[in-house]
Amino acid sequence: MTVRRTKSLGMILYVALLSLGLAGISLVQAASRALPSGTWSTWHKIPMVGKTDAAPFAICYSGKLWLFTKGMVDGRIYLNTFDAYGWSGYSDVVGDITTTLPVGGNAYGNNLYLYASNSVTHRLNIGCYIDGHWSCSFGELSADTQYANFATCALMYGQDALLFLKGCCDTQIYWRDNMYGHDNNWYQVPGDFASDTAVNGCVWAGQLWLFDKRNSDNSALFYSFNRNGSWLNSWGPVVNSVKTDVSAATAVYKNSLFIFEKGKMNNRIYSLRSHDPSVNFWARAVVPGMLTKYALSAAVYNGKLYLFAIAGDQSVWYSVFSK
Repeated sequence: MTVRRTKSLGMILYVALLSLGLAGISLVQAASRALPSGTWSTWHKIPMVGKTDAAPFAICYSGKLWLFTKGMVDGRIYLNTFDAYGWSGYSDVVGDITTTLPVGGNAYGNNLYLYASNSVTHRLNIGCYIDGHWSCSFGELSADTQYANFATCALMYGQDALLFLKGCCDTQIYWRDNMYGHDNNWYQVPGDFASDTAVNGCVWAGQLWLFDKRNSDNSALFYSFNRNGSWLNSWGPVVNSVKTDVSAATAVYKNSLFIFEKGKMNNRIYSLRSHDPSVNFWARAVVPGMLTKYALSAAVYNGKLYLFAIAGDQSVWYSVFSK
């Protein structure tokens, strides 16, 4: 496996970190007032769902909300879609693969790409949904692929299909551009801290944001960057985050970035949200009505924010945030 630690291509990154004290109380008050208002619905159990012990993965694709889960007993990947008519019911995703981890994915063009760690080889495999059917059966991503002992974060950033993956031995974060014809080598994201959760992220306000948990204090850290700067070998804290022992979920809704965390001690679900990327201020609130031991998943569909959680009976439930 070839891992290069620097890159001089079109994607150049920078970190913009501002402390709450430097931002000033007036900016914090303005940020709080500008946050989108809304309420969470009651929690609904997804019908015809089996049990799972890994975080679900939700994505909006082809006019529907797609939800992927990992079977608790057989380790296979299952799909349930949601539209104006309700849930379709679970079906087995085509492909001879089992996994012990949550899946990840992204969509570009008319295609959906799903990434899963093979439970036998621990290598990263890819499945492709093209023109209305699964066109590949979860083959290994490439001969140079990373071992995958954590879930993969897959993001579209401009014309780049980026994969972020935690190293299996050193817990460092690696990334590559998986777009065909682009540089497909793995590169290390700067930063040296121990973490035992998957990295997650999203694109917000023209920047790509990464989130990870630091083992030393179980706090959330973030990196933000765009194409006009450079990496800074430092991670900044998410102000107002809670102590957690699982990876965070993220979603952009009404121009605000939402982070969802699970409390380490009480298993409650917390939302952190901000509308201004220049101010490290995150309004924290409890998402009522659910306790969970697992990481969450979130997606925006049809003008509403959907949050998915695994309940105590290992079934998947969802709540909807809307005005």
